[in-house]
Amino acid sequence: MQVQAKNAFWTPTGVTVSPGQTVWLDFRADGNWGTSNGAGSVTGVYTADGIRGYSSGGLNYAYNSNYNLIGAVAPAGNTVDRLDSGFHVGSSLYKYKPTKTGPLVLGFNNETWHGNGEILNAAESERAQKVYYERYHQGNMIVRIIVTN
Repeated sequence: MQVQAKNAFWTPTGVTVSPGQTVWLDFRADGNWGTSNGAGSVTGVYTADGIRGYSSGGLNYAYNSNYNLIGAVAPAGNTVDRLDSGFHVGSSLYKYKPTKTGPLVLGFNNETWHGNGEILNAAESERAQKVYYERYHQGNMIVRIIVTN
């Protein structure tokens, strides 16, 4: 399945999971994503782990960020910032054991999203996040999901 960075809302996987199952998420998700300045220039190219690789002076470096792949089972809200039942996905967690039954969803995590310091109701917050994600995020991940009993 494909997870778009521009999507502020959870991406449904079409898979329902429950306790007792194991969900395998391909920790080598293919693709890159990151943030932009709003004009299409990417400030970083991140993996599913949120790690950006770059070279300087002949040395290779990695920068870990909050821009990673996350998942949730039956989250209470529509937007990705609702981590009430969420978990980080990547090489540090590619085997997930659900603690409740429900639809599995994935999304692009941006822990820097906090709005503009405004107090917004739920609908206003969703609209603001949608605009923010569409304007400042780019790229996608292709993720393979396998569920076993």
